[in-house]
Amino acid sequence: MGTTYNASVELDFVKRHVCCGCDAEYQYHIHRKVTGSGGTQAAAEASLEVAAVKALANEVDQHPCPHCGLLQPDMLASRRGGLFVGAGVIAGAAAITGLIMAGPDLTRISTSAIFASLGVVLGLLLALKAAFTNPNTNMIQLQEESQRKVDEGIVELISEGSHAASTDRFGGLAGGHIVGLAVLGIAALGCVTPLVLPVVSGWTMNDAYPAVVGSGDTTRVYFTQKIRSLDGMWNGMASANIVEGEQIGISVRTKQDSIGNEIDGDTSTRQMYVDLTFPEGDYAGRKFRIDLNVDATFPEARGGDAFVMANGNFRHTTDLKLSGGGAGTTYRNAWVGGQVFAIIAAIIAVVALNKANSALAAQANPTEVVNTDGEEEPTDGAEEYEEYEDEEYEDEGYDDAEYDQYDEYEEE
Repeated sequence: MGTTYNASVELDFVKRHVCCGCDAEYQYHIHRKVTGSGGTQAAAEASLEVAAVKALANEVDQHPCPHCGLLQPDMLASRRGGLFVGAGVIAGAAAITGLIMAGPDLTRISTSAIFASLGVVLGLLLALKAAFTNPNTNMIQLQEESQRKVDEGIVELISEGSHAASTDRFGGLAGGHIVGLAVLGIAALGCVTPLVLPVVSGWTMNDAYPAVVGSGDTTRVYFTQKIRSLDGMWNGMASANIVEGEQIGISVRTKQDSIGNEIDGDTSTRQMYVDLTFPEGDYAGRKFRIDLNVDATFPEARGGDAFVMANGNFRHTTDLKLSGGGAGTTYRNAWVGGQVFAIIAAIIAVVALNKANSALAAQANPTEVVNTDGEEEPTDGAEEYEEYEDEEYEDEGYDDAEYDQYDEYEEE
């Protein structure tokens, strides 16, 4: 694995705003730690420079206008941005976790669907809170807060505004907000499809994985008995005997591990299981009581790396009620589809919400970075930043040849 190089710098600068509401000019001090990383030290430093330029251009703190109390659009966008991303991460992570939970039968599909839907709903609530919370609806309180910051020296009012008051026109819902919130809401409904579908379809939930079984479907039935073997391995000969219900041909199989002369693993305990496949036919509503039997051969540790092949017999009885043909496949596909849709929806929601957030930030007046001497520094991008550096080199008395030599040294 390659080495990752990191570089960091502490930025201290003054950010100056012109209020969108009343044209007042004010400024405050900002401190940020900026980092960059890359496969080489030069790449890390280049990444750091880009990050520093972005920080100078985009970073703002939450300080409303001292004259009218308006929280600037870019400040509000900065405040909401992290919440929107967090909402998407929570929703997407919940859906992914739901798939992981039920994929290897760690939990039932219904349980994983509930978990995923609750996570998506939590993300939706977070996004709703961010979208509907608009501090600019209480301008008087914001004005009092900012005036206190002026008195404490946190904010400096450079020039008063030309208007006596402002409006709360910044911070309302935009089209991107509506799209993002709607998509998350639909995703939450999609996650619970496995809970709704059996009810509306009249399917029976069984003690199996998946719980819905129809003709032509395969389901896994776990025994109450457990098998203890090296690395949880075994080979088994399985059989199924219908003791109550119509005699139909059920295909049954269990685990068939390839066990060699050496096993790299510790002794572990697993639940014995069989996979049952029901034949095609009109068996909806039919009930079956089935005796299951497995004759298993498994590696049993004998100290150190030694093991012997042991034998064991496992029995279990299960009751199953079949639903319509292919119901189990439909049930599983609905679960997978709902979770995958929720993951995609979380991505779409974050994109839509952040697009609306970027549009909000763009309504702010351009900001300026002021150095300790009160001079303005360029903050609109790397190109202007580099031009500013070039001017610094010229001011220090470097001629073009010396500067070119320095530039070549940096590239090396």
